[in-house]
Amino acid sequence: MMKSHPEFAESVSQPIFVVGCGHSGTTLLLRVIGSHPNIHAILDESATFTKDRTYQLRDFDLAALAAGKKRWVEKTPLHIHHIGSMFKWRPKARVLIILRDGRDVAASIKKRKENFETGLNRWVRDNAAGEKWWQDPRVMVLKYEDLVTDFSGKVREVIDFLSEEYCEEMQNFHQGLKHEAQPETAPESAVENHHFQYRMWQVSQPLFDGRGRWMDELDQAEKDQFMAKAGDMLIRYGYAKPEKP
Repeated sequence: MMKSHPEFAESVSQPIFVVGCGHSGTTLLLRVIGSHPNIHAILDESATFTKDRTYQLRDFDLAALAAGKKRWVEKTPLHIHHIGSMFKWRPKARVLIILRDGRDVAASIKKRKENFETGLNRWVRDNAAGEKWWQDPRVMVLKYEDLVTDFSGKVREVIDFLSEEYCEEMQNFHQGLKHEAQPETAPESAVENHHFQYRMWQVSQPLFDGRGRWMDELDQAEKDQFMAKAGDMLIRYGYAKPEKP
């Protein structure tokens, strides 16, 4: 039976899950990890755990083997609420939680959904769920901003965490994986009806620096509202400093 093959056993036991609040860089991180020659990327968000589709795990195992890879990486941002289920089904899995300045996340989601509070509330809710797992040795937390400012160094840390060898071709992650829905040119907007195509186009480009967009894209009332609700989290994550007494 296929289960007896060493490659299959490794693929089954050591998958990689990328999670985090949406618009934090989960797609970017999936593409980077999926450019490694040993790792097969699941390009569509599976909702395996949010919709109780755990039968898909075996499909991913088989897809990795068919691609000649020894393991796979999947990302569904909302799986950050289901890390316990991941480890229930795959105890040796590795989970990467990516953080991003919540104000930039809120600005991005505002552009997509034309609603600021949706981004604010989601950032707080999703990251609070992830914090419970930060100390688990099977979990690595990294910041989008660190990928932007020290791409090679941070990717080396990620690959070391995954017990793989760093490969220079990962620097050109955007030139590899192609989704069937990936457009050749940028969609006319990033609002909801064009969001998926925009995201697919964006990750096919060289590394995009989206830091600090909130400064221009949020008005003062929105900035104040974010600090009132999530200022403590911003400070705890190193994105803001406590106000001086």
